[in-house]
Formats: sequence, structure tokens, C-alpha cells
Amino acid sequence: MTMHGQNNDTTFGQRRTVCLSRRHFRLPCPAHNEADGLAEAVRVIGSDVETLGPVEVILVDDGSTDATWAVTEDIARADDRVQGIRLSRDFGKEGAYA
Repeated sequence: MTMHGQNNDTTFGQRRTVCLSRRHFRLPCPAHNEADGLAEAVRVIGSDVETLGPVEVILVDDGSTDATWAVTEDIARADDRVQGIRLSRDFGKEGAYA
């Protein structure tokens, strides 16, 4: 292997280490009429993923007709890892991810 190749391998390895140490997960979570189970879902998701690095959970209220948005607001106030987005109507999971 040439000196140039060795330098590239070393640099790549160093960059990879830096990237892994700064990894941040953003998880969009569509929620349609999920008020009853939303807090537990966020708790489980956060604890499972946080072992890999910092996590941000983005709850997307997909036009719910129950208290999903109110629960989302409560969770976001209590947990700075959580943000909420409220869609005006039911766009489906695909729309919530977009």
C-alpha cells in the first residue's frame, strides 16, 4: 500500500470516529388518535435509542380527532428531546414522514 493510501485510511478512520461520537438521531413518529399510548411509546423509544446517542423524537399528529395533540404538547413540555408537529388533516403515515 502506498503512503497516500495509508494516509487516506487513517484519515477516514479518524473522521469516522468523530462522526460516530457526534451522531444524533431524529425520529419522526406519526400519531393518529394515539393519545392513550403516546407517552409510553415515547418513553420506550427514547430509552431504546438513547443508548446509541442523543435522540430527538418528533411526534407528528396526523389530523387526530382525540387528545393526541394535547398529549404531544404535554410530553414536549416535560421532555426536551420531544417536539411536536400538528397536521391539519389525516395525510397518512407517508404524509407524516414527509
